Amino acid sequence: MAAPTHARCIISNSPRALARQALKHSLLVQLAVLYTWYLVSSAFVFAGLIKIEGHRFPQISADGSVHSHSYFFEMMYQSGLC
Repeated sequence: MAAPTHARCIISNSPRALARQALKHSLLVQLAVLYTWYLVSSAFVFAGLIKIEGHRFPQISADGSVHSHSYFFEMMYQSGLC
């Protein structure tokens, strides 16, 4: 069999490659990445609950603030841009 010629297949002993391998196998880093995935995915789930209930956007606040995100999305919806 011929030896692999791809750059990723060649084993490197540089300090940078060794540090990267150490980070890949670190339990703390793996848990941090997993926690971040769950955090981001839960944000999308909670944001989607409003859509599942059948509402287009969150309710516009009673104080009538024009600078809220609800007014922005309502304006985008009514203009046909989204």
